Amino acid sequence: MKENGYNIRLVMSYGSFLSTYYFTMIKPEYQYEILNINTSSGFAPEYSVTFRITDTCDLKCSYCHWHSGPQYEYDDIIVSIDRLFEFFQKQKFKSVLFYYHGGEPTRHKRVLDILKYIKQKSNETGIAAYNEMQTNLTLGAALLEEILPYCDMLDITLHYHELKTRGKGFKLEDFNRNYQYLIANNIRIHNMDIMLEDIPIDWLSEFYRAVEEYLAYDNIENSEMIYGYYRYDSNTETAKKHLEFYQKANRSEQSYLIDGTVYHTNELFIAGVDCTGWKCEVGKQSLYVNGTGDAFVCGEHTTQYAMGYGAPYTNLLTDNAWLAKLVILTHTGTVCRWTTCGGDYYTPRKK
Repeated sequence: MKENGYNIRLVMSYGSFLSTYYFTMIKPEYQYEILNINTSSGFAPEYSVTFRITDTCDLKCSYCHWHSGPQYEYDDIIVSIDRLFEFFQKQKFKSVLFYYHGGEPTRHKRVLDILKYIKQKSNETGIAAYNEMQTNLTLGAALLEEILPYCDMLDITLHYHELKTRGKGFKLEDFNRNYQYLIANNIRIHNMDIMLEDIPIDWLSEFYRAVEEYLAYDNIENSEMIYGYYRYDSNTETAKKHLEFYQKANRSEQSYLIDGTVYHTNELFIAGVDCTGWKCEVGKQSLYVNGTGDAFVCGEHTTQYAMGYGAPYTNLLTDNAWLAKLVILTHTGTVCRWTTCGGDYYTPRKK
């Protein structure tokens, strides 16, 4: 099979999937090229901020570190936003994106006020500021209706196993109620990510039927099935069935050319990408910021800090040199020092 003129290596069986990807680290030697990235609703911001306003979540997915941490103070979040807009003005950015990640951002008790404040700052500064909300869609119906007018893009991640097992299944009912609201009001879903979790084998038919029903909604821009986070150590049959379903039903594929071979994001998740020593555009194009004002260059930097390693690049609230550091970062980018990428595969990098 070929894509963009290159041979593409696909996972064709569970056996080859295990032998090829579980124990292989991809380390670019001379080439890392982004071939295809999921579309972005026509928005092309000059700079993006992954904004973490809470590290708490009502689900506890096995691969995630962000479900039992703090909910950041509203006042600190507001000062962080003010400082970021000061930085945007300094750099003369005309458009920026705030991507709300978590934890579950809709769990913050003042998420609506935060979204509104971003729009207020946009009006005050003349900088077009877009809100992209990532959610597990278990929020209350009233809150969903309130925040949607302030969300320029809506991203949904389906954690079916977690939804069925947390809150005695009420979480799944919340998800389905909210999904029907989106359909009834023809709300565009920018990304619909389906997590192919380690689901009991006797749930699979029900799960696949549910996914097909969700994806029948015709106002979904991108939808990607993610199996790369899961190892299925105790359930190889689920892994086999998931791969079959993935090959049948997956819609969107982000792809990357590394040393002459084309990979998709799932393959990078599974194998791991070691770009140590490569110059990465994170910092030039994007930044990660917590509600405490801690700023990080990328997702892996954030994760390592949460696990007790290293320090933030700067802090917008306490470091007197924060603005100078951010300006420098936009000119230099960074040299990768992580032996695995935290998921910022979409960011350009060069040797």
